[in-house]
This record gives sequence, structure tokens and C-alpha cells, in this order.
Amino acid sequence: MQFEGCSGLSSVVVHLGAHKTATTYLQKRLRAASSHLDEIGVQYIPMEHFRRRVTRLLRDTLRAPGSEGALAARMAEFVRPSSRAILLSDENIIGSCSQIVKFGRLYPELAERIQLFARHVPADGKFVLAIRNYPDFLASVYCEALLWIPFQPFSAFMKRFALDDGLWVRVVNDIVQAVGQDRLRVFRFETLADRFPDLLSELLNRPFDITRIPESDEKRAGFTGQAVAALGEIAEALDPSATPRLAPLAARWFPRTEQMPRFDPWSADAASRLGK
Repeated sequence: MQFEGCSGLSSVVVHLGAHKTATTYLQKRLRAASSHLDEIGVQYIPMEHFRRRVTRLLRDTLRAPGSEGALAARMAEFVRPSSRAILLSDENIIGSCSQIVKFGRLYPELAERIQLFARHVPADGKFVLAIRNYPDFLASVYCEALLWIPFQPFSAFMKRFALDDGLWVRVVNDIVQAVGQDRLRVFRFETLADRFPDLLSELLNRPFDITRIPESDEKRAGFTGQAVAALGEIAEALDPSATPRLAPLAARWFPRTEQMPRFDPWSADAASRLGK
């Protein structure tokens, strides 16, 4: 997959995630920099507001195609003629971690969701996506899903996970089918630490002062192997459906330390094979 940077100024830029590629970090930095963004002609729509007003309608609209008018009206609240560019960032536009774990497929509703969403983005709008290596991505997605769906062992998730459906290649192709290759820019998460200004350049699409984009020192707790094991024991002793509300507590009970690193279910050999 080779993608060149999109050229020209766009009226709308949509950051699609993906999940677990520092999206929360990016969204917090953009929100903190809203005054600078306004100065350079960019209006950043806070993720929480956009998700509440628009993203949550996507699945409902897919289930009831005749209701697309409601989605169009909500999108029109944000995407309208303006002297400023509109910047949107919500990884749930393409799906959720829970869907990946529940259905055993990378973004199982992506093709339908992005086709629907793209119909309400101006033709000059562009899209930005970050992808991550499979071992770290799948482990992180599994942990995120523990907050929302009943516990299941990681081995059960991977046993039914479709490794032969194209994975990121299929995800990118689905987006390209909806928006066109010249409107999509793809980054690798592993390079973002060194290329964060490049990512911002794609998102803002105009000169900016990176010193006016504040750092975010907030870090999510994450899950250790001990936290996941504790949730497994709770699921056996009580009921798997009890685990989502207890998952944040487990993360706090077993925080990351040198002695308790992040959850890593892979052997070196398995990680190497999947990484290829």
C-alpha cells in the first residue's frame, strides 16, 4: 500500500483512528489547542460532542436505511460552508473494539459505515488513518473491549478471529472504495512518535506552530496481565456479564509497574509470525 499526502486545502478533514493508535492523546492535544487552531482557520469539533450527535447514529441508520435524513441533518450541523476548515476525529466512525472482539473480524461493519458516512462529507474532504502492528493492536483492542462486553479469554477471541480476510489491507481498501485513494492518508502508529508534526500537517492542512499544540500528560491506566487474570477469575466465580463494570477497578487494583507490565498474551514466536 502506497499513499501520497493529499494536496490542496480541504474543507473537512476526518481522522478515523484507528483505535489504540494514540487517538485519545491526539484528541486531547487538539482540544487544548482550540484557540491556536481557530487563529489558523481550523475548527476542531470535540470528539465527545461529535460522537454524541453523529457517530452514534451511524449504526442506527444502517439498521433503518430510511432514516438517513436524520444523519444528514446532524452532519449538516458540523459540515457546512465556512471560511474555516473543519477537523473531525472519532475512531468509532469505522466501528468499535467491542465489535472486533465480539465478531472476530477487523471492523466488521466498516464498508457499510464508511460508505454511509462519506456520502455526507464534501467531495474535497480528506481522511486520515493510523494503523498498528497486529500483535499490539489485537491485545490492546481485546483489553479495551473488556470495558464493554462480558469477559472471554484472549485465546477464545483469537481462536475465531479471521486472520485470512485481508486485515489492514482490507480495511484500507474498504475506505478507498468509499472515498477514493487520493483522499486517504495512512500512517503507521509505530512511526507517529517521530512523525507527529507530519500527522498534524495532514490533519490541519495549513501552517501551524507546534509549540501552540500543548502536550497531554494524561495516560490511561491500561490492563496488566494480572488485571486480565483477575477478571477471568471473577467471570468464573460470578458471571461474565459482571466483568465490564469491574474492569476499571481491576485496572486500578493491578496498575502497570516494572513488575506488572502491560497485558501481553503473545509468545515471541507467535508475535513474530503475526507481525509478518
